[in-house]
Amino acid sequence: MSEISFRPLEEKDMSYLLAWFTDERVLQYYEGRDFQCDMESLKEKYLKCEHVPGYMIQLDGEPIGYSQMYQLRGTDLKE
Repeated sequence: MSEISFRPLEEKDMSYLLAWFTDERVLQYYEGRDFQCDMESLKEKYLKCEHVPGYMIQLDGEPIGYSQMYQLRGTDLKE
């Protein structure tokens, strides 16, 4: 049986994010096809953002995706 897990994003994961965020098949659903990035901009946006933690999604220990977690407040909780 396969196992899906989440773990906090680490610097060693940046090569996966770079590959995904330069793939047109991914960009058509996330950020848009015109999105351009490099390793430094990804580190700045995804590793140094403390108020929106990032997570690697793994299938049987292998990275398959990225997720973010947001804390809901105020009217967001009512909706």
